[in-house]
Amino acid sequence: MPPVTADAVREQLSRILANDRFTGAHHLTRFLRFVVEETLAGRGDSVKESVVGLEVFRRGSDFDPRLDPIVRVQAAKLRSRLKEYYEVEGKADAVLIELPKGGYVPVFRPREEHKPAAPAESQAARLPARRFPLWAAIPLVGVVIVAVVWWALRPRASAPQLQFRQLTFDTGNTAFPAVSRDGKLVAYASDRGGKNNLDLWVQQVGGAEPIQVTRHEAADITPDFSPDGARIVFRSHREGGGLYVVSVLGTGERKLAADGWRPRFSPDGAWMVYQGTSRRRGGDLYVMPSGGGQARLVSIGNEIVLGGSPVWTPDGKHLIFLGTKAGEQEWWVVPAAGGTPVKTGLRPAVERLGITWPVSTTVPGDWNANRHVFAFTLGNTRNLWEAQFSPGSWKVAGAPRQITFGSALEDEPRVSQTGLIVFSSEVQRTHLWGWPLRAGDGTVSGAPVQLTHDASLPPGSFWNVPRFSATVNTLAYTSERSGNRDVWLRDLATGSEFAITANPWPEDQPLLSRDGSRVAYQSEHENRRSLQVAAVRSPLPKEVCPDCGAPEDWSADDRRVLFIGDQQHTVYLLDVASGQRTEVLRAPGFRFRHVTVSPDGRWLAVTAAGDPSFLVRLEDDRAVERQSWRVITKDTSVESVHWSHDGKILYFFSRQDDFPCLWGQRINPATGELAGEAFAVQHFHSIGRSPWSAWLSAGPTRLVVRLTDPLSNIFLASPQ
Repeated sequence: MPPVTADAVREQLSRILANDRFTGAHHLTRFLRFVVEETLAGRGDSVKESVVGLEVFRRGSDFDPRLDPIVRVQAAKLRSRLKEYYEVEGKADAVLIELPKGGYVPVFRPREEHKPAAPAESQAARLPARRFPLWAAIPLVGVVIVAVVWWALRPRASAPQLQFRQLTFDTGNTAFPAVSRDGKLVAYASDRGGKNNLDLWVQQVGGAEPIQVTRHEAADITPDFSPDGARIVFRSHREGGGLYVVSVLGTGERKLAADGWRPRFSPDGAWMVYQGTSRRRGGDLYVMPSGGGQARLVSIGNEIVLGGSPVWTPDGKHLIFLGTKAGEQEWWVVPAAGGTPVKTGLRPAVERLGITWPVSTTVPGDWNANRHVFAFTLGNTRNLWEAQFSPGSWKVAGAPRQITFGSALEDEPRVSQTGLIVFSSEVQRTHLWGWPLRAGDGTVSGAPVQLTHDASLPPGSFWNVPRFSATVNTLAYTSERSGNRDVWLRDLATGSEFAITANPWPEDQPLLSRDGSRVAYQSEHENRRSLQVAAVRSPLPKEVCPDCGAPEDWSADDRRVLFIGDQQHTVYLLDVASGQRTEVLRAPGFRFRHVTVSPDGRWLAVTAAGDPSFLVRLEDDRAVERQSWRVITKDTSVESVHWSHDGKILYFFSRQDDFPCLWGQRINPATGELAGEAFAVQHFHSIGRSPWSAWLSAGPTRLVVRLTDPLSNIFLASPQ
């Protein structure tokens, strides 16, 4: 039988991963996709247990398969899922993808019963055979040969294989790369200067020592080359933040605009697009002359919340950007001169591959002709993908495809006109830290103490990360040390740890009850998110609500759990013993992010996407009318708020000083009145260890915060 083509294998892979058996199994999905693509790329011989452990399950360089059986365990699960799929949903599929026992290189073969059936005898076949001389067939044979040769040598739509080379070798944070149009220069932000801040550097792709371009004490990030390679525009945190331009030699630095992010030169170099944050939630798109001058607002409509990273289309006439409408993220395209934005279709194109659009931000990257290279998150890794776009309409044409398969977080791709791709590759060291609180004051006193010590905390972003909680003696958090997200408890006095859950599906978002006796958490299994509760001393998990999702907070009496439902505009109280739910707050115009109840049970603190944070009074477990809500902070970037143990302070992370710092707002618990202005509890202006999560846990003696140390470098990918 004829061999199975690569296109047929990829089509079958997409069909398998779209099945319910795989959509919620992120590790198995990544496992199968990795081994299939490596085999199709001709690298099947290198697919060993050690390689899979490093690339798929993010084990470190000290990974020893003899001590850690994660690959063998997950391979057995994968074989079982494939067998179940082909016995039920895929029993009529024409292509088989199998993972033979004893190895990790998949086999592709056609199903035997799909042999093409012989055509029925036609009327022409029953006519008498007509004799013709043999020489008459010679031209026909020539045509067939030419057709076969053309088919074998025809240009493929798929991208060529990439060859990788590391460009920087720093031990800190080197990120935000850009490449000149001719592919000769690379710019990036790095803390290699030793002053605990990010400056811009430029180096030749072919070698030579890098040149430091900026030397300000504030962080300089996201550079972009002008088309002629002579200038660099960038974002700086100096003077409240803004856009600056400088020559590639570091001369002639000057400010172009205030309050701007992620600037990009137009293809002809005459204009610049950037994201502004001054007018409305999510910010706006602005276009201004590249030499400076009056910026022009590009309207995207009030119903679309800008997600960032505007990019010019190759013709310089349109802008591609990430936007959210009615709670759904998508890439949009809008004329640079103004007009009505339309969807590009990237999200449905991704979902047709059986891949769920990630909660984390998927922003535009850069163009390689009519293909767009971007970073996409699957599970705990971020890799580079590309999608073909139709010139003119700039809508997606064809299926997106993954082009890198590293185990690190590959991000910020930029492409030269010669097809060179530069990107950052980052490894994150994440731990939970505790700050001692000053008694009766609510402010921190002293240095933080590291509470976790392994590398198993799942990576995330400022907006999307598993939660944790702490009492005086116990810490509950999510760990991936078993190859899957599980809920773990740590005794803060003795340091002993044990797992509350040990299922093959993910469980996370743990919240300890106020007395520390029980933990509520979210379990994701068979496309269903249930709320579960387990006792701390004798863990026996109990499903208390099949479709309630993540717990938000425990009630003041520890008998009920708050959760958000109904498209994020309703808050419920769930009785853990009876399963009865009570509607506490309904606001169809809001999409709630987090809700927490005061220790005395009289107040709710609520955050909502794109809106201020509110303090809401409760009367008999019902929220008062909207006109009685009080604004805690007008900063719409606040993700979650957290009560102090005595109900007198609300803690939250805010970017009001251009960095994700920890702030506090004093409250009169009797009246709900705000006492004075918000005060800084702890600043995080360093570009090193920083709070890449807005979640925290406030106890009577300590604040627990999740901090991340990034280790990143710049890599170059060139077509082979």
